[in-house]
Amino acid sequence: MTRSYREVRADSRLLDVVEEIVDNGSVLVVGSDSQLLGIITTADLSEEFKKLAEPFLQIGEIEQHLRNLLSHLDGDELQKFTDPSDEKSVGEISDLALGEIIRILQNKEVWETVAVNLDRKVLVNRLEEVREIRNQVMHFDPDGLDESQLELIRGVSKMLHELRELPRRQSGRVTTR
Repeated sequence: MTRSYREVRADSRLLDVVEEIVDNGSVLVVGSDSQLLGIITTADLSEEFKKLAEPFLQIGEIEQHLRNLLSHLDGDELQKFTDPSDEKSVGEISDLALGEIIRILQNKEVWETVAVNLDRKVLVNRLEEVREIRNQVMHFDPDGLDESQLELIRGVSKMLHELRELPRRQSGRVTTR
């Protein structure tokens, strides 16, 4: 073996050694007694990044799809659904949090203006579950998400994505997005 490997202590912060892992492809992890404990590779780094980033990205997609569904509402209509004790001004759908978007979708009159073939109550119930997961993610719950929670947000994100694509497929338009 002619290649030398960089050693890092087991108590090193991952963020402190990321650049080294990327530059060298890997690092050797050693204990305080200089005993080899393992190796961290760029593949390990990629997997860890995916585990950390996926919930944020999936939830972001869900929120964006919902905002697209309600983009036809103007600021005055949106303001009606905000918490009256909240003094924030709502000019557009991007000003609203997920809980507020769910509250809007609960309204039957608004739901009738949304051109989707879904059961409103079922969707709202799923979105409430997503909102609870979102709060867990955004408050950095040390336990993270379990597989069933990940599957739920993946499924809701996929369903909303497919809803968005459906009119394009039905109209015969080809899209690269």
